[in-house]
Amino acid sequence: MNNRFNKLSLFFYKNSIWFVIVLLIILGAEIYYLKDNFKVNTDLRALFKGTNETVMKLEKMEERVGSYSNILVLVSSPDRKKNIEFLSLLEKEIKDDSKIRFIDFDRDVSYLEERGLLFLPLEEIKEIESEVKKSLAGGVENVLSFGLESESEKEDETVPSFTDEDIDKFSRKVEKYKKKYNIRRYFETEGGTIIAMKVRPSGSDTSVSETKALVDYLESEVEKLNPSSFGVEVEVGGFFRNKIKEMEAINSDIFSTLIMCIVLLSLTIIYYFRSLRSLLIIFFPLSAGVITAAAAMQYFLGDFNIISAFSFAILYGLGIDSGIHLLSRYGEEKEKGSAPHIAMASCYRNLLSAVFSGALTTAIAFFALFFIEFKGFSDFGLAASIGVVTSFIAITVFFPAFVFFNEKIVPLKIRTRKITVLPIIYGALSKRPILLIGLMILLTIASLGALKYIEIEYDFDRLSFPNKYDPQSLSMRYVSGIKKDKTDEISTGLPSYILTDSIEETEDVSRALDVIKEEQPYPIRFKNYFSIFSFVPSDQEEKLRVIRRIKRLIDRKINLFKEDTIARYR
Repeated sequence: MNNRFNKLSLFFYKNSIWFVIVLLIILGAEIYYLKDNFKVNTDLRALFKGTNETVMKLEKMEERVGSYSNILVLVSSPDRKKNIEFLSLLEKEIKDDSKIRFIDFDRDVSYLEERGLLFLPLEEIKEIESEVKKSLAGGVENVLSFGLESESEKEDETVPSFTDEDIDKFSRKVEKYKKKYNIRRYFETEGGTIIAMKVRPSGSDTSVSETKALVDYLESEVEKLNPSSFGVEVEVGGFFRNKIKEMEAINSDIFSTLIMCIVLLSLTIIYYFRSLRSLLIIFFPLSAGVITAAAAMQYFLGDFNIISAFSFAILYGLGIDSGIHLLSRYGEEKEKGSAPHIAMASCYRNLLSAVFSGALTTAIAFFALFFIEFKGFSDFGLAASIGVVTSFIAITVFFPAFVFFNEKIVPLKIRTRKITVLPIIYGALSKRPILLIGLMILLTIASLGALKYIEIEYDFDRLSFPNKYDPQSLSMRYVSGIKKDKTDEISTGLPSYILTDSIEETEDVSRALDVIKEEQPYPIRFKNYFSIFSFVPSDQEEKLRVIRRIKRLIDRKINLFKEDTIARYR
């Protein structure tokens, strides 16, 4: 066995330059691959396995519905006409782009407005019919009197007549229910000073690259139109814009955490070994292992989720132990006067089994998380276990080469700092076992007592990027405005979907939701819903019969009334 280690160490010594070159090529190729392919899926569904019932329902919904979220293009200025003009021009510029599924902006509501009576309850329509009959009876009576009524009858204001006031009264009732059904031409608030255009992408909601491409495209088209020349302020926001910001924030957090970890570990190594070269010897092989794990996970399993993405910062802390132990032992062997390859052989012979055992137990512990149903933890465990294994292999293979490469340039002088505090504490406590056990018991009790103070944050909005809900942004002003006006409630959050298999089921569900909305029987308030039957009023056939009767009544007597009243009616 000793002879094998000696031969292997000598082989590394003779070919150290080639091992260094190979490692640098591997590192460069993996970094280049991750530069363009490293992705973090911020969608919460990425934290669950495909067998999860909720995820399966969501995927089924997407197959039928497609993307379910919008990009909001918001325009603000004191001039409502300018806002509309700008968005109209923008719509013409972008409507034919393949990245856009459809645009919801200037809605043609004339069909619904002309049939506004249908949105009144059946009882109110019947009341209108009764009032029209009375008004018509009064109008006919006045005409048939040929102006011979007495002065007292002229002064009698109780005789009904069909006038503008009647039309106004009916119109007010219709407007009340039109608002209830959200029949509006534009998505606007604050008196039209903020108007929104909803852009639905043609791609998937979870494709960050497609989302970013569309948002960048919209922002570039907005810039081309020069909003300042219109005197308007424009913001591209909404769910998709937040998704990109979340991705950017997570990527920033990942790299900042990784850099912070590397900096702190580097300072520790430089302080302990008193050498900058020791940092390079340890970090290059370790980085090769960590980055190999990241590239393998990205290539074979796809995007990381928001939990597994942080595993690689942890791997530096876990994997660096092997390099520190090997370099320390190599320094001890070299102090005995051994040649570099002999010192390395002795180092590996005495320490490799211990390093291997530590790496193996750590990898197994992380791999146990792979069998948890929650994909956030299972992917984290898999990434960490692969990282521990690849880090061990990379350090085992490339550590001797980097040591020998540095030895050939300038012989290494490894002078580790002596840590005297811990031996003193250990020696003092080992002489007082009862005190040591007492301290451990107290620490355990204190730890158990602290468990009740641990809180779990379930609100993912608080874990998102800073200023997500900046009240000064157009997005938040729009959302606040429509909440206050109780319009466009679908833009205040992500919608839930109910899928049905027939038009009859859709109507049944819609009517049931009408009841829930009216009665509010649950603790969480049900705001609103939209379906085809949101615009197909209940009892429509019966309402149409009553409305036809009203129309026939008025049409027969229409010439009895003033011309302006006739014009308004028509």
